[in-house]
Amino acid sequence: MQTRKERRNGKKRKLKTRRNKGGTNKETCSMCDKKINKNQSFVPRECLSKYGKNRAHKICSDCWWGEFASENASHKCPGCVKGIPVKSDPDKGKVIDLTTSD
Repeated sequence: MQTRKERRNGKKRKLKTRRNKGGTNKETCSMCDKKINKNQSFVPRECLSKYGKNRAHKICSDCWWGEFASENASHKCPGCVKGIPVKSDPDKGKVIDLTTSD
């Protein structure tokens, strides 16, 4: 990785690098409590429509294809059935004033 870049006048300067903001990319499976990546998880339709993509309960692929997707199983969200709390909504309670004009 290149750490310095040469300018037209021959002087070198440091390149800016992007850093992780400290956020985690892991979620907890609502069936088996295993840590999974956000991009490798599934969301039950009921929970997705109720809470949205970012706040809904997640299920790992092992539980989804093994236990959740079988014909005789209940297809209700296991996180909602267990009473697992969802993430809080950061925009909850915010009021947007549409009456002012700039």
